[in-house]
Amino acid sequence: MVEFNWEPMQVLRRDGLERLAQEAWLEVEGEKEKFPLDMAWSRYQSMEDSGSMRFLSARIDGVLVGYAAVVMLPHLRSQQVMMAQVLDIFVSKEARSKGVGLRLINMLEDWMKRLGAGCLVVSERDEVKTGKLFKRLGYKSNERIWAKSMGSA
Repeated sequence: MVEFNWEPMQVLRRDGLERLAQEAWLEVEGEKEKFPLDMAWSRYQSMEDSGSMRFLSARIDGVLVGYAAVVMLPHLRSQQVMMAQVLDIFVSKEARSKGVGLRLINMLEDWMKRLGAGCLVVSERDEVKTGKLFKRLGYKSNERIWAKSMGSA
């Protein structure tokens, strides 16, 4: 049975969030040598402490198999609109094709609506094709992000 809950980051870290974050990085980061995994856990914690960031977990039989980290703030150009942006979303390979990702997104949408979000933004990495799923859920592509590595950090 899959359970979805808002949980504190520290609880999720204790239960495997760092492992899932590493799996996500291995799967989606196209320039691993230039962008080595080095999570800013203290910044995540500061955002969570300020109330601007939350973590939604997906667990099967109590085991953490997925998560979404979302930030909700007033839109910078339309301050009366609260904008929720998914910073991280990941489901372990073992839990895929079981509807966990779809249900995670649906739960996230429901909660963001309840909290007053007028818009939910999620991005897609070129390495992981999720566009069909988001289109099916009613999302529209309205921006393309271009990135250029500026050399070593």
